[in-house]
Amino acid sequence: REAWTWSKLDHPNIVPFLGIANYQKICRGGLPQLCMISPWMSMGNIMEYTLRNPSLKRLPLLRDLANGLNYLHTHQPSSIVHGDIRGSNVLIDLQGREHIVARLTDFGLANVVESLGDQGALTTSTTSMGNIRWMAFERIFPEKYGVHTIREAKTEQSDIFELMRTFYEVLTAHAPFHIMTEMSVFAAVQLGQNPERPNHDLPELDSEMWRLMRQAWSENRNARPSPSEVLEYFETRSSFQQLVGHLVFPSSSY
Repeated sequence: REAWTWSKLDHPNIVPFLGIANYQKICRGGLPQLCMISPWMSMGNIMEYTLRNPSLKRLPLLRDLANGLNYLHTHQPSSIVHGDIRGSNVLIDLQGREHIVARLTDFGLANVVESLGDQGALTTSTTSMGNIRWMAFERIFPEKYGVHTIREAKTEQSDIFELMRTFYEVLTAHAPFHIMTEMSVFAAVQLGQNPERPNHDLPELDSEMWRLMRQAWSENRNARPSPSEVLEYFETRSSFQQLVGHLVFPSSSY
């Protein structure tokens, strides 16, 4: 089912699906199991790439992620919930000498959300707790938030929560709650706590971006922004920068 879902996707910010193979036949000594094949992304994931290129502007790559997620959530005839967004699941595709593109990958936890009447959403067969540093509150503590099934917990709203945790990870170069142990993180998210804003200057993490992050991390799922609203932030920022770039300031004479 995961392969079928992935095979239907065609977007520049989604890693392409090439096919299925028997792992035993393509890897000597491998186990006889099916595996999904995608192009090799030699630049690695977004965290590895930005670590090697600390001066790289990160916002264009984050915009790629928002575009990719918006595509998944508006996919027809069935929307798709990724379910495992984090830096390690974002690969960098080098197109040409200088143009780089961020692509979402790993749909092993994805949900295919279909209109099935009283049956609700159709979920894939793969389920996992994932990593609590990125996961939406309702996925970790479903009963607290009135969630009764896995398919109710993994939604477009949980994706946007995890997308903005990933934005935080990329912009700060650290995983969420990076100075805390797993047990401490568990206790913090149980109380509905979020990562704190870094106290050092990060030009790409401006006040509006931080507001979006805080909104996306709301305990109220319905208060979280959509991917299209996140894209509006990038459009507004880009328009403002273009305007400033065209302003001509008169010189002062004394």
